Amino acid sequence: MNLADGESTVLIVTDAYPPDCGGSGWSTHALVAQLKEAGQPVAVLQVETRDAGPPLMREFDGVRIETLPIGRHRVARRHLRTADFSLAPVRSGVRAFLEGRPDIGLVHGQHLHSGPGAAWAARDTGRAAVVTIRDMWPIRLDSVAWPDETEDTVSQRRLAGRALVRGFGVHPVLASLAAGQGVRRLRVRQRSLEMCQRVICVSEAVRRRLAVHVAAELVVVPNMISTERSAESADRGEPVAGVVGPYLFAAGKLNSTKGFDLLVDELAAAGCRWPLVVAGSGPLESAMDATARRAGLQLVQLGWTNGDSLLRAAREARAVIVPSVLEDALPRVILESMSVGTPAVARVTGGSPEAIEHGVDGFLYTDTPGLREALDSLEDDDRAAALGRAALRACERRFAPEIVLDQLLAVYREARAATTA
Repeated sequence: MNLADGESTVLIVTDAYPPDCGGSGWSTHALVAQLKEAGQPVAVLQVETRDAGPPLMREFDGVRIETLPIGRHRVARRHLRTADFSLAPVRSGVRAFLEGRPDIGLVHGQHLHSGPGAAWAARDTGRAAVVTIRDMWPIRLDSVAWPDETEDTVSQRRLAGRALVRGFGVHPVLASLAAGQGVRRLRVRQRSLEMCQRVICVSEAVRRRLAVHVAAELVVVPNMISTERSAESADRGEPVAGVVGPYLFAAGKLNSTKGFDLLVDELAAAGCRWPLVVAGSGPLESAMDATARRAGLQLVQLGWTNGDSLLRAAREARAVIVPSVLEDALPRVILESMSVGTPAVARVTGGSPEAIEHGVDGFLYTDTPGLREALDSLEDDDRAAALGRAALRACERRFAPEIVLDQLLAVYREARAATTA
């Protein structure tokens, strides 16, 4: 099952890696773990936004990770540069790493800050390049695409200006002046993808949007998740304290793009009688508490939660609710829910309709009546259990590591073939 004849190594370059990371980092870890299990030699290089210094070595779950420090970046003026601050240091750092590793035949970038620089470094050294797209960073400055923001109805310049205001707090007048620069910055990102032999989109929703602007070989390969590993992880987790009986569970960054400003009111309007347990942190924590008190809904906030306890909370929930309003590529929380046999109830955005078969292994909703219909169905214990079993089967059929790995290795082989042709 190796990449090619011999022992050619895959270099994974990533912005994030467990244990202290979000869903994208865990998806990267699942990829690395499965490659290692399949006998594919793999190296991991993690980009870190800290002052320059010697690389640090660490290990997680049997994976050795080397870090690449690229300096600090939280200054306002960085949003007005033509290229992302990370492009040049990642390019030079990955190139230096590759020059000492002739065994590496393919470079796989994972995120916004690791992907473009890794693609350039692969080109510089004659290696194959693959980048995975898990959100909308190639076409949105803030990586966020709202459902009503399509390239057919809003110009790229206006979208860039909106992103500078909404995502980075730039004054509207300055954002309007800098919007053209923002478009040029997006073009630099897109150019880096066009140098890749293959670009992996985790859902058709992402591929469809990127295809408008990126002239690259775009292929769809979903994130992978192991039901066996999820079960083992949930067994290690801590149970939710202070909740008796069925509850709904949600997890993620508590901000408006993830829909957490709407969730409590929506559940109350839909007649929800169950407690809502939320794992995550963000600017909406206090506002959600106040809204829940006003609405008479029991809200239990767990704060930041480790992966084991998150999966246990999901497994013991009646359903996992995913209220994102942005065009999420393929929310990992949906896959995690399915992997522990719990149905997900997700707003119709991005890749959620690709993961959930409505009424069979979960529910999709667009408004309060749709959410109420889902909650009413879940009131029936037998119905909820049947949905959970169907979700588990669907996960094993579509997102199991061995299934997704076959697709991924095929992409790797195509990328290598295109490099040597």
